[in-house]
Amino acid sequence: YTPAKLAQRRGMAIPNDLVSVLNNAALPGASVDDQSRDLIMDPDSKTLILCHELCSRHHSCPPITRAGGKSSDPPPENIRRLNVLINEETGIFRTSEFSGCEWETDARRASIADILKVHEYSYVDSISLSCSSLPEHPSAIANVDGDTAISRWSFEAAMRAAGSACEAVDKVMSGDFRNAFCAVRPPGHHAGPRGLVVCPNDPTGSHGFCLLNNVAIGAYSIIEDNVTLGDNNI
Repeated sequence: YTPAKLAQRRGMAIPNDLVSVLNNAALPGASVDDQSRDLIMDPDSKTLILCHELCSRHHSCPPITRAGGKSSDPPPENIRRLNVLINEETGIFRTSEFSGCEWETDARRASIADILKVHEYSYVDSISLSCSSLPEHPSAIANVDGDTAISRWSFEAAMRAAGSACEAVDKVMSGDFRNAFCAVRPPGHHAGPRGLVVCPNDPTGSHGFCLLNNVAIGAYSIIEDNVTLGDNNI
């Protein structure tokens, strides 16, 4: 299959000016056997929900409590954002509306090869060392920048979050699932190759709560090592 044919078979509309381009691009890793398989999604196929318990150990603020009076407002990116989705008793994804979904609660850890397609090694190593230097306590929080915090297990959580994106891409592209949702933390779409992303409005830079760019890592995971993008061999 080419990307255009696969998209068309799935009922997706493709602008005419893109059809010829996509028809000339074979899917990464496709073989004769792969192309003979029916990769088209059954409309009744399931949604995959990926998560990992380590993602609940990424603490961006001390434990949030309301006992004994009003506490200070938690930061916008905090552990409750994940808890409200996957808590076994009260999580939104545990309701009957999502009963048809399939769960993967042991989302894989991203490989360092996938990580280094997006981030520089020195940056990845610095985040790993910073996290491992912190004591294992939910109130032991350090700040990477003004809005991004880390704790002891934040790096491992980030590796699982990035790995879940790669796993989701693999399972959807192979036709095993119609789509996937990665219920993970830390989030991952702001971090640049060296972490900080600067702009005229923020010259000092920000990670935007993110440590690894899960979205970019997931996208790159489907590109073969010998694909050439511009002047860079991936």
